[in-house]
Amino acid sequence: MTTRFVIVAVLVAGIAAAGASAAAKPPTVDVTFVRNGKFVRVERVVPKRVEAETHALRELLQGPTRAERRKGLRSALRPGVRLQSLRSDGNVWLVRFSRRFLGPATARTMQRRLAQVARTLAPLGRQRYAAIAVEGRLATTIRIGVYPGAWRAKSGEKGYSYT
Repeated sequence: MTTRFVIVAVLVAGIAAAGASAAAKPPTVDVTFVRNGKFVRVERVVPKRVEAETHALRELLQGPTRAERRKGLRSALRPGVRLQSLRSDGNVWLVRFSRRFLGPATARTMQRRLAQVARTLAPLGRQRYAAIAVEGRLATTIRIGVYPGAWRAKSGEKGYSYT
C-alpha cells in the first residue's frame, strides 16, 4: 500500500513539474534566413517587455548567429540596416528601415530581402500587406504570403529607390 502511495506521489510530482516548466517557457518568434536558396525559419526568444514583431525584425537584421552561419544560414539583408519603426494599421504592417536596406543588390537579392521581411512578419499578425519605407519614403508594398515580384527600382527624390 505504501509503495503504491509513493509511486502515485512521484508521478503527481513529475506531472506538476512538467506543467510548471511548460508554463515557464518564454515566448518565441520565428525569423527567416536563407540556406542554399531556400528559406529557413529559426526560433528566437522574445525578451520581456519587448514587442514580438519588433524583436523579430531586429533579430532578422542582426542576421544568423555564428553557429547558424556554420550551418549555412545566410541573410540577403546587408549589415548595418536598422529598423526605424514598425507598427500595424489595419491589415498593413508599416515598416521603416534605414537607407542601407536599399543598398547595392541585384533584383534577385532585393526580392529575397523583401521575402525575408514578409516571411518573418507573416506569423505575427493578421496583416495581409507590408508597406516598406526607407528613411520615411515609401519604397514598396508587398503582400504577406506571396513571393515578391521582380524588383524594378526607379530613382526617386534624392536618389531613393522605389517600385
